[in-house]
Amino acid sequence: MRRLAPLVLLSLSAFAAPPDRITRPVDNRRVVSIGTSRHRLAQPRYDQGAVPPGFAMDHMMLLVKPSAAQQSELNRLLADQQNPSS
Repeated sequence: MRRLAPLVLLSLSAFAAPPDRITRPVDNRRVVSIGTSRHRLAQPRYDQGAVPPGFAMDHMMLLVKPSAAQQSELNRLLADQQNPSS
């Protein structure tokens, strides 16, 4: 029975939740603009002022780049999903 304990612990650790990447409460007063992230048409000359509070946006797209570790984990997951012995 002792030989199974490390195996059980190892297999359970595979299902552990990933660490939180949000380390503090969200503060809407702290805004960071990334220099190259604006659409080419987002220029002051096209600004039409504030919109009403109830203005609904049809859609919004947020593109993020995974870290090297995240990409590696995703690649491993995708490979494991294609491997019947995984």
